[in-house]
Amino acid sequence: MIIEGPFKVGIIEDPNTINTELHLDFTDEFRALPQDQQGTVIKDYVRTLQHDILAQPEESEDRQGMLVLQQVTEQLLPHIKQGEIPLHETIVLELQQGMLLGRFIARDDSMN
Repeated sequence: MIIEGPFKVGIIEDPNTINTELHLDFTDEFRALPQDQQGTVIKDYVRTLQHDILAQPEESEDRQGMLVLQQVTEQLLPHIKQGEIPLHETIVLELQQGMLLGRFIARDDSMN
């Protein structure tokens, strides 16, 4: 399952370590929006994630991945609304071993 949203999501796995990184890049369309509309788009995205999470079985890897993405997006929301995040930069999060992002995120091996 691929969920369209205000940013592109990539997963970078280092085969030499147990580290996995989640990369978030805001889309050109999102960056072009006025700041108040950016907040609205993020809120709508969180609602979409919540809806899609409920549609997944509890043990589903997709559900677990969507939960991680929802949590990250909710944490970003107030900072986006205040214009505190440079939207042209990639947000990089290091994930602990065992965090599942599921198949809904296309793996981007070109970023290795």
